[in-house]
Amino acid sequence: MDAFLIVLLLVLLLVCLRRYLLYRNFVKNLAEALEAKQRYLSAKGPMLGSKHVPRLTSIINRMIEENSQLRQSRASHLEQLEAILANMLEGALILDESNRIIMANNALRNSFSNWIKDSEIEGQRLEVLFTSSDLLTTVNLIKLGEAPQSSEIELMQADKSRWVRVSGAHLGKDDPESEDLTLLIFFEITRQKELESASREFVANVSHELRTPLTIIKGYVDTLNQDFELMPNRRKLKFLNKLRKNVERMYNLLMDLLSLTKIESTEAGRNWTKVHLNALIREVLANLADRLEGHGMSLNLELPDYEIGVWADESKLGQVLENLVDNAIKYTPENSTLAIGTQRDNREATVWVEDNGFGIPETDLPRIFERFYRVDKGRSREKGGTGLGLSIVNRIIALHRGSVMGENVEGGGLRITFKLPLL
Repeated sequence: MDAFLIVLLLVLLLVCLRRYLLYRNFVKNLAEALEAKQRYLSAKGPMLGSKHVPRLTSIINRMIEENSQLRQSRASHLEQLEAILANMLEGALILDESNRIIMANNALRNSFSNWIKDSEIEGQRLEVLFTSSDLLTTVNLIKLGEAPQSSEIELMQADKSRWVRVSGAHLGKDDPESEDLTLLIFFEITRQKELESASREFVANVSHELRTPLTIIKGYVDTLNQDFELMPNRRKLKFLNKLRKNVERMYNLLMDLLSLTKIESTEAGRNWTKVHLNALIREVLANLADRLEGHGMSLNLELPDYEIGVWADESKLGQVLENLVDNAIKYTPENSTLAIGTQRDNREATVWVEDNGFGIPETDLPRIFERFYRVDKGRSREKGGTGLGLSIVNRIIALHRGSVMGENVEGGGLRITFKLPLL
């Protein structure tokens, strides 16, 4: 009897040990399948003798399949997103949770090619590439879902500045193991900001230029209105001359503004034709002969025997020559010499207008073609200058795909040279 009990106990122990080993292997294999995210296909489940084991296996397999499908779907979505971003004209970045760049499209690489090397984009933190606390603030707000629709941000690198309009979206994550992603879209608005700044500066300059003559006119008109009966005729005449001078100054300014606006807004409407430069120069000088003679200016023409032809708008090119000669008349002493010459090479026609006046300080030379820039403001206004003459010259030459420059002449004087493509 005792032997039978001992044998029975041994059999029970062996059965329990076998079931324990089966359960242990089952759990081990199940854990490995979960880690590998693969279906558990073992047929040993039913051998464990529990109806719950196949159910558990089925549930886990279904979870693994759903997770696999979800990951495939996410990978497919990311691939589609990358394909879309790659073909966008705007720059785009995808960031991870620590603001590390994991993807940058071609538009962003091209836009910032002078700032960052292609190999340095992926893997870098956003704040390393772009110095802007506003950008980081915007990214944090996007992650919190509190960012405005777009934000205008100035990006700095050394002494360079770029303006972008940034919008974005928090892509989030589909499961605890995936990365938390954020999408940023960059719209380049540097040129727009520059135009806005130039527009504000232009309006301020025009207001300033008009305010001075208007103030003078108002003062003289008020004086004439109050003291007209008691004022001597000679003083009345003096006041009227002052009024006429300032009205002419305003008129010249408005005409130059209209001319500059017309030049910049009618590029497609220019009247192109074949223009002979030497003949055009002689025609312009004939129209200004009285003014030249009135200032006692002598001419030194350096025009070659051969004709130089360019494809241009003759009236606007004539305006360039008139402005340059007019400047020479205004800002050189009487009885000065004005030299005008032309030449050509295989590609370009060159025209220069040179006076023997006082020249321009070297520090001012790079700015003489800016709107409203004057070297001697008081003297320029006294001579009736608007500060727009050389700006008009520069714009017209640029529209003709040419170039213009100014340089001081040894011994005194200023030389303005412009070049145009040959016919």
